[in-house]
Amino acid sequence: MFSIQINAKNENLVAREVNDNGAVGRVLATTPDLITVVDSDSGYPITTEEVKYGLRVSVLVLLADPKLLTDKAISVVGPQGFQMSDIDYIAPVSLL
Repeated sequence: MFSIQINAKNENLVAREVNDNGAVGRVLATTPDLITVVDSDSGYPITTEEVKYGLRVSVLVLLADPKLLTDKAISVVGPQGFQMSDIDYIAPVSLL
């Protein structure tokens, strides 16, 4: 089992791996790809308002339309568009 930190502002923007010692590790996914959180048992979606420490969830990433992955679009809908200038868009990383 592992932990993931998700930064959100009305929507999930960045998912990062959290190491066993609690240190935030590599970026796993970013906007504009859709980072979704679902209940691990039921598969029902969990909104950003419902997320809390200790929930058993699965994180799924749905790829954005290629039109949203151009340099021009990424500058608006990618991490930099949400004042996260220290994070670049990356293609999602699988942890399966």
